[in-house]
Amino acid sequence: MKKKSPRISAIISLCLTTINHGMIPVPLILPLLFVAVFPCLCEAFQQEYILHENVTVTIFWVGEAGGGENGYIPNSQSAWDEKWQEHYGGVDDPDDRAGYFPADFTPLENPFYFALPYNDFNSNGARKSSAFYDVYWAGERDWGCRESMCKNRWIKIVKGEKTAYAQWEDAGPFGEDDAPYVFGQAAPANQVNGNAGLDVSPAVRDYLGLSDIDKVSWRFVDFEDVPDGPWKRVITGSGIYWDDGEPYARGFEAGRQYCISQPSRCGIRIDNDNETTNGGIADQDGAGGDCAFFDFSGNSLRVPCFYLDGGSFWLDLKIISTSPVRLELSGYGAN
Repeated sequence: MKKKSPRISAIISLCLTTINHGMIPVPLILPLLFVAVFPCLCEAFQQEYILHENVTVTIFWVGEAGGGENGYIPNSQSAWDEKWQEHYGGVDDPDDRAGYFPADFTPLENPFYFALPYNDFNSNGARKSSAFYDVYWAGERDWGCRESMCKNRWIKIVKGEKTAYAQWEDAGPFGEDDAPYVFGQAAPANQVNGNAGLDVSPAVRDYLGLSDIDKVSWRFVDFEDVPDGPWKRVITGSGIYWDDGEPYARGFEAGRQYCISQPSRCGIRIDNDNETTNGGIADQDGAGGDCAFFDFSGNSLRVPCFYLDGGSFWLDLKIISTSPVRLELSGYGAN
């Protein structure tokens, strides 16, 4: 979908009128048209995110107990925060409210939040390789190993004449891999609760006047396009919080240490000085955390930036064993 600018035709019409009346010298016609019209053409061809219309929406909240209505999945945790309820400040009680806040406390994170059925990480804590193709903004910048492309992004939600804005803080309802719907034009794959494709918080419910199961339209928006409103009183900026004892962290550290201790076997070494020398890997923070990541679904280690003879390459290393850790080069290419 493209943005349309009604100003283009108006400006051209004005220019033609003044030309016909001899108000603009002929040599200046093309330069003036270019100056007047080019910015509007740029605006006209800016991409707009896909509008998802008539989507079934349901209500969920931080601290919601598991039950039949939510697949017996408690919401004390989210897809990206194992201590979501604690970091939010408590249970976001949908029945005991003080305006758009829970009555018992001022939330530490944005009470205008939502869930969509997609997560850019898999159940093992490794980023899905498909995320780099599915997520619209994946190419905007480099992403840390534990930095979600999705968490905290904004959407615009419309119900009738009312419009609310909210931040992405969980995956659901009833799914975490529905990219054709979330980033495409397919209908939600979920078949529960009237094919629900969006969960929203009590604050969004109250602002839009939603029923427990309702219909809305929604689309992604960039932060600069989010207007002032109650959704900006508290803005969530927190990143992923996972227990450091999880398999992903243990696997990453084991592989990283193996690469340090056995560079000839592994084919790489960690460059903690961020130098682009032979055998070095760009490391953003000097801790090694940005240099490589495991994909347990593919049983491999991906190194995005390996420097050799003045060039930058990506490497795929097959995990042969984990005890002891042994890796084998399975693929590579120039960046």
